[in-house]
Amino acid sequence: MDLGLTEKCALLIGAGRGLGGAAAISLAREHARVALVARTREDVEARARECLAAGAADAIGIAADATDPAQLDAAIEGAASRFGGIDVLVTLVGGSQPGGTAELSQSDWQAAYERNLWPAVRASRSALPYLAQSALRRGFPEVIYCPGKSIEHILEISDKLLQRSHKLIATRVTPEISAAISAEHPHAVSHETARIVVIRNTEIDSPAVTLAGSVLVVAAGTADLPVAEEAAVTASEMSSPVRRSAPRACPAAGTAPPRR
Repeated sequence: MDLGLTEKCALLIGAGRGLGGAAAISLAREHARVALVARTREDVEARARECLAAGAADAIGIAADATDPAQLDAAIEGAASRFGGIDVLVTLVGGSQPGGTAELSQSDWQAAYERNLWPAVRASRSALPYLAQSALRRGFPEVIYCPGKSIEHILEISDKLLQRSHKLIATRVTPEISAAISAEHPHAVSHETARIVVIRNTEIDSPAVTLAGSVLVVAAGTADLPVAEEAAVTASEMSSPVRRSAPRACPAAGTAPPRR
């Protein structure tokens, strides 16, 4: 399988062994550049060597405790410096004290959160600037999910995002939101069925992106068309060729299928 990850930088947190180590090997087989972070230096360096043997374009093992914010940040900075950025982030740190609700103490619960939740949150926040730059380089637009946001808030967000992006997609828009965006951005394109508005920033060059293959969107019936069209428009705006397949008429109940 070709996942299009050749030469992409994948950072895996908690990849010394187990599921994390297996994920690193899988990415190495896709010829990605992999940076592995784990607490035990011997484990993470051995896994990096296995990644190189499996086909990784490059591999580095970084010994760091992912539950320590300073060590985690340093590991992420080290990976980004080595590879010139980060395209993929995988967080696999975990583990907890066995026991039921009655047996586990407050400190046990806190330790479980420190091992399972906070490393993923901290890693995501620390790596986000690199991931955002990677997405922009690959031509991915910024996205605003509109439900729950006021029109004023949506316009404010769009102005900020368009300062750094060539394209912005507003999803699940109402007719009122669509009209407000179009008034603010006269060149915006509204897709009524998909409930999407696309805004292009002509002052920023659009990256030249060519993706292999195509996306097939199949709708089972007219009730599914808004979601299907939303998927089709989104994929198209991300430079994927899209084919739409309309639902085929079904024979009425109790009738025999046509003979051939």
